[in-house]
Amino acid sequence: MKIQTAFILAAGWLLLAAAARCEEVRNTSFALPGGERVLRHEFVVAAPREEVWKTMTTAEGLKTFVAPNVFVELKTGGRFDSNYRLDGSVSDPDAIHNTVLAYLPLEMFAMRVGLTGFFPKGPREAGTLFSVLTLHDAGPGRTRMVESMAGFGAGADWDMVYAFFERGNAHEFLVLEKRFREGPIDWSRKLAIPSPPPSPRKK
Repeated sequence: MKIQTAFILAAGWLLLAAAARCEEVRNTSFALPGGERVLRHEFVVAAPREEVWKTMTTAEGLKTFVAPNVFVELKTGGRFDSNYRLDGSVSDPDAIHNTVLAYLPLEMFAMRVGLTGFFPKGPREAGTLFSVLTLHDAGPGRTRMVESMAGFGAGADWDMVYAFFERGNAHEFLVLEKRFREGPIDWSRKLAIPSPPPSPRKK
């Protein structure tokens, strides 16, 4: 509960601070004809597409704003692992393990999302959740980012997963904007806060 409260307070402060100085993250989510939900966010960041691509798809780039511990294999079927704890590693039991599905340099990056033990058992074992990031030129030195997530099932457990990423993906865009505006995070001077478990946890 203390970790969850700390995360909410820290995330809320970052969201408010960043939102006051940058463009709005647009939630353009929709449902497919069969009813399957697609969670989608759009955002324009003040950085060239080449820099955004490098920051979002390499371990070196992701370490500047996402987490202090990241490992990325930029290839089909490659690993995409991270751990938010300063004293952790990508081999720890609580690390996040995603899989690269496909990519087109400077255009598209797709991955299967690996849910950790913080999430309900059903969605965690389904293995159906994936994310697609696309980048588009939005004028000199600006990039429009579109992140879409699909593979959500139905029911309360999946609603919990959807709500978690609905907040988290928007937050990620704002932290990225802050990284380009103020510079990379110095993890040696900050406390990395792990993602909170959805509450209550369901079996």
